[in-house]
Amino acid sequence: MQKGVAQYMGEVVVAITGASGAIYGKRLTECLTNLGVQVRLVVTASGELTLAHECQTDKETIAANYSAILEDGKNVAAKSASGSANIDAVVICPCSGTTLGKLAAGIGDNLVTRSAIVALKERRKLIIVPREPLMLLLILRIWRNYHLGIRSLFQHLLDFTTTPNQSMTWSTLLLQEYLTNWD
Repeated sequence: MQKGVAQYMGEVVVAITGASGAIYGKRLTECLTNLGVQVRLVVTASGELTLAHECQTDKETIAANYSAILEDGKNVAAKSASGSANIDAVVICPCSGTTLGKLAAGIGDNLVTRSAIVALKERRKLIIVPREPLMLLLILRIWRNYHLGIRSLFQHLLDFTTTPNQSMTWSTLLLQEYLTNWD
């Protein structure tokens, strides 16, 4: 698991949107920083609500606990959205239906969507973990029609009908799978 990730020289943008499953974004931030990867954390306004509700935490605490660089989700001129920045990947985890819809339409009105659009433009890895897997099929058709190159796309139906301990176990297993198949 460490070999694939440890060879990256650039940073990874972890974006948490308002979809259920904020624990996945939080855990991904923890795993990446524990591996020595510099994380740029971006949380939408809806993502902040979900973090508070599902994880009883906030973006500032996550950034401080895991030494992540916290960026303002409204600042589309931030480093995460720069084509010249040394960014290796953008991970939207979890990705809401609203964010998927904006990406399908090419709308880059916040730092999450702008970072994803720049990732596509620059041929960086873009990893999307959608809450609504059926919506993903529509988005993929649209992207295919516009010939956008997605280097990495993961789908996972987030299930929060389990206990918190089971959710933590599932999130850890899922993230191990993502990190193992990073390249």
